[in-house]
Amino acid sequence: MKTLIGVLVLLCCFLFGISYAQEAGHSHTTSTVAERPGKQIRQASIKGYTLTYRLLDLSERGEMMKSMGGHSVLGMKKVSDITNHLMVYIQKPDGKIVPGDVAFSVTGPDGKDFTTMTMGMYGGYGADVNLKLKAVYTIRTKIITEGGNKIRLDDEYTYQVK
Repeated sequence: MKTLIGVLVLLCCFLFGISYAQEAGHSHTTSTVAERPGKQIRQASIKGYTLTYRLLDLSERGEMMKSMGGHSVLGMKKVSDITNHLMVYIQKPDGKIVPGDVAFSVTGPDGKDFTTMTMGMYGGYGADVNLKLKAVYTIRTKIITEGGNKIRLDDEYTYQVK
């Protein structure tokens, strides 16, 4: 069921043509992933692509959003229960940024899933998440790269909030 929900969310993005990573003004590829805001929480290699995850606190998220003019956009919640902003950067072996459609599914310690599409910004993809409890969370990422040779990348890992 979880996989079906993830696939449906990604399919909806394709149907509506959602792809923000290469928008003018939102794709900053001059800095390295290590120079990006937030704490690096994972780096994985899948099918030759490098996925680097960074977790931002709300102040870092706010700084990043300043240059976006306060837009209310996909992956950004206007609710009080968000605690962090999760970003993933997708790179080819040559280091080039890869555009695509990305969804996160976060399973909390209560077993409940939260699935969200991301918004492309600053060469990566991000969404607001709630990691309020000091516990272990399971994070699943579904990625469909753009271009003529679309590739599906799936990643799953646990992250412990201390």
